[in-house]
Amino acid sequence: MSADERFRLAMDKFRKERVFVPMSNQILETYFSHGGMNENEAPGRRDIGVEITSEVDFVYVAASFLSAFLFNSGVWHDPTYFEMAPRIVLSFLKYIQIRQVVPEYEDIIQKAMEVARLGKIEAPKCKVFNGIMPDDFNQTCSVLYVDEFSYDQLPETSIYLMEQVIGVKSADEVKLNGRRRGYARVLRLEEGPSIKVAEVNDETPSDVADGAASDSEPKSIPIYKLILEEMSVDGGDLVPVVGSEYSVHVSKQAAEQVSRGSIVWGTFYTLSNGMVFARPFMAFPSFYVEQDEDVDDVE
Repeated sequence: MSADERFRLAMDKFRKERVFVPMSNQILETYFSHGGMNENEAPGRRDIGVEITSEVDFVYVAASFLSAFLFNSGVWHDPTYFEMAPRIVLSFLKYIQIRQVVPEYEDIIQKAMEVARLGKIEAPKCKVFNGIMPDDFNQTCSVLYVDEFSYDQLPETSIYLMEQVIGVKSADEVKLNGRRRGYARVLRLEEGPSIKVAEVNDETPSDVADGAASDSEPKSIPIYKLILEEMSVDGGDLVPVVGSEYSVHVSKQAAEQVSRGSIVWGTFYTLSNGMVFARPFMAFPSFYVEQDEDVDDVE
């Protein structure tokens, strides 16, 4: 049997030998379709009518499906999808590896499996990060300095954030100095200042960030800095821009969801005092690759 025939037989057996709930079945079929793995397309090709090498495609399909498609397509919103998708991709790749369906592509399948393993850890965390943002600091700055957000509600912690993080008592003392939109890579995390907030709930940092009040003693809200390196897009790949390091302040709760190597995207605003904030602000797994525009989203 040809590699194509062996692969298609394995796909069929994988479906039949497992019991899928509607959600997992939807993920599997979307993954197959995303990679051009359907009745009318040979495996190892992008579904855009252009044949490329399997070395690019096995890894590309896993990486683009678990990053650009999963986060940008707008098809899935339930956090469970972000937990299940990497597991299903990894399960299928393990299946074809263990049964030596296409042993000639063993090294490439191993690389795709590593992408899926990273996805199991990173995809759910990025989903949480994207749900948190904008946090209090980035919300405060966007309302005070960006016209399109000026009618949004200010967090109750805004006065403390402006006085202690930005270092001024009046927002008028600094001005919006510039903006740029694009990708960046997280180089490292650094603990920043702790914001002392009076009359806050003494349960958790998230309660504090929500502005819940009580009669407790003043609390400190830890603020972290994401040290970022700007990335440019070159043929679908992200390439570091030399000498483009900068930092963005985020809450501890948000900082815990990203790690070194995570990819972020947003509109980054620079203030006249050098501070940078972002809105919108999204996180993606470290293996992020852009999805080909010709690959259709599957509902």
